[in-house]
Amino acid sequence: MILKEHYKKIIESTHQSLKNAGFVKNGNTFRISSDESRGVINFQKSTKSTVDSITFTINLGVASKRLLKIYNPKQIENPDIWDCHWQVRIGHLLPDNKDIWWTILAETNVDQLAQDIQKYTIKLGIPEIQKYLSDGALRDLWLTDKSPSLTKVQRLKYLAELMK
Repeated sequence: MILKEHYKKIIESTHQSLKNAGFVKNGNTFRISSDESRGVINFQKSTKSTVDSITFTINLGVASKRLLKIYNPKQIENPDIWDCHWQVRIGHLLPDNKDIWWTILAETNVDQLAQDIQKYTIKLGIPEIQKYLSDGALRDLWLTDKSPSLTKVQRLKYLAELMK
């Protein structure tokens, strides 16, 4: 039970900074809106978590309201991370550029881990989301043939819609 409290503490320690940046919390997900898009920061707990260890990662995403209206209209107000048209895990923004899953154990220094997570989220996550909070930014990214988390077909379908 104590590990669940540690996990909640990590999320809550990040909450105030994200709130100050305009994000609204709903469970383990934080969202921000622009005129054209919604930014998402999601704490994802691993299915391999147990009573003795909690493993989690942080997903970042941007969902175009225009594309949601066409392809997933029920999600316009509160898109889930999986509804986003641009997604990346925060570990890919760190120097090693790899997927990172953190593990909370009984001996984990939760205060230090919470500080690290808050720092990564604020200094790396928010600026990366802000880069893509417009349809023009998504369009420009997709014109370079880059499309994190999308297949080529999805990228071309969404790109065609944004080019109209």
